[in-house]
Amino acid sequence: MASYSEIGTSAVRHVQQAGELLGLGISDAAHMAGRILVRQAQNGILAKDKSGRIYLHPDGGTYRASAPGQYSANVTGELLNSINYSVAGATSLTFYADAKHAGYQEDGTTRMQARGNLGNAIRDTTGQVHQVLAYVSWRKFTGGAG
Repeated sequence: MASYSEIGTSAVRHVQQAGELLGLGISDAAHMAGRILVRQAQNGILAKDKSGRIYLHPDGGTYRASAPGQYSANVTGELLNSINYSVAGATSLTFYADAKHAGYQEDGTTRMQARGNLGNAIRDTTGQVHQVLAYVSWRKFTGGAG
């Protein structure tokens, strides 16, 4: 018959293994969530449904800017191509844009209201991201069952 100490040690080992599996699941899910967020922000920027002013394009012609609260209009592609994410283990998903003007677009300035590309992507994908996090984590935790 196993002693309480052996049973306790075995139980702790199982909990530790479950935690490691869950951590792997969360990390995998965070990568999926990051890709969802990046795709949503980029699709929002590329969408043609902008309702802001019309401006001269730097390369000739014109373009319609975004209105406050909309995703930014794609003018040069710099902002679009700077949107990315990083994952640190099972504890951190960082979603960012590192174009020089990304912060001005996201937060606005004294002369321009915000075009919250990252915030809009988070808002528009919250349900989908929650589902991915739950599903992938559960699949990892249960070894693919369910």
